[in-house]
Amino acid sequence: GIDEDALLRAVESGKVEPVRGAVVARGSPPSKGSNGRIRIILPQDDDIGTVEAGQKIAVIDAPAPGQPGMTVFGRPIDPPAVKPIVPKVGDGVSFDARLGVFHAKSAGRIVARDDRIDVETFLSIPGDVNLSVGSVRFPGELMVKGWVRSRMAVEAGKDILIRGGVEDAQVTSTGGSVTIQKGVQGRGVGMIQAAWDVRAGFIEHATVSGGGNVCVSSAVSSEIVAGESVEALEGRGVVMGGRIFAGARVDVRELGSAGAETTTVQLGVTPDDMARMTNIKRRLQATQKAVQDAESTLNRYGLAAEDLSSAALTEDGRNLMTLAKTVLVLTARLEKIQTEEQLLLDSMKRRADGVLTVRGQVHPGVRVLIGGASLLVSKPLVRVQFKYDREKRRIVTAPYI
Repeated sequence: GIDEDALLRAVESGKVEPVRGAVVARGSPPSKGSNGRIRIILPQDDDIGTVEAGQKIAVIDAPAPGQPGMTVFGRPIDPPAVKPIVPKVGDGVSFDARLGVFHAKSAGRIVARDDRIDVETFLSIPGDVNLSVGSVRFPGELMVKGWVRSRMAVEAGKDILIRGGVEDAQVTSTGGSVTIQKGVQGRGVGMIQAAWDVRAGFIEHATVSGGGNVCVSSAVSSEIVAGESVEALEGRGVVMGGRIFAGARVDVRELGSAGAETTTVQLGVTPDDMARMTNIKRRLQATQKAVQDAESTLNRYGLAAEDLSSAALTEDGRNLMTLAKTVLVLTARLEKIQTEEQLLLDSMKRRADGVLTVRGQVHPGVRVLIGGASLLVSKPLVRVQFKYDREKRRIVTAPYI
């Protein structure tokens, strides 16, 4: 272990002044190995760590021993001992000890620390879902402690709880309910969908659909579709503007508004209607957004008539012409989807089920549709129920007691 160069430097320095503490011999330290560990297997772009039931999620890496060192006298120095890992497995994970492989027993999010691994079926987002977080897709239950901000998308396989509200964004529960403690500010494009119920403080300029019940404190200029019922009984309990579709029941405190747009209530929606309506709404929203984006780009640039001749067009001009053609195609597609929606609405009018209950005032301008019959409210009504009379083949009203 003698360092010849260091020894020569010390001798040369000693000719001038005493030398102390010069290192002239050096051993080699041992290198550390690594203990056994659990190595997670996930796609690189999955920051949440979501997995499906049966998916291979991790493997055991065997311990790797370090390399021995040596003293200045040539004697070996043993490296630190390494240990195999004895994993602790949660209820959401199965472990094949022979192969050293872990599989998810249920869909959820991997949680691993030191020697423990599990799959949790609950995910909590501590703040807003915004551009810094990105859209969220999770197979289990999901809680957002803040807001779902503009243009974001949140999807979960089970229940979704949002402690804030939702802007012009999409929230979808494919197998559960959605609860929004504040409300929805949809700006005409916000969409909430749930396999079961939807609860929200308020709904403004949004589309909301639930396979079960939809409960709100107020709804303004929105489209609400419910397989069972729509209720607005807490808080203001007012529904004004927009369209309401329900399978069996609509129960509100106040319906319509003086001077507001027409409020339409249609009863008799079936589960098949719900599925078709949801599909139509998704395609309608996507096409509307595409048209808006394309038109916005055209408006920013603008072309004069003389600019549209083939000789005058620049490369940018030709690109804008292509974009203009795209707008025409998308607009035609939008009209086709809207026609499909109207045909569905017309078919729903033939069903004669359902009751509309208003516990306060019904304003003039409200339109009620049940069983192919239509009733336009022409004067204020108070505490009233609307039903379809099969013998008279029309909608009748009765006092609500």
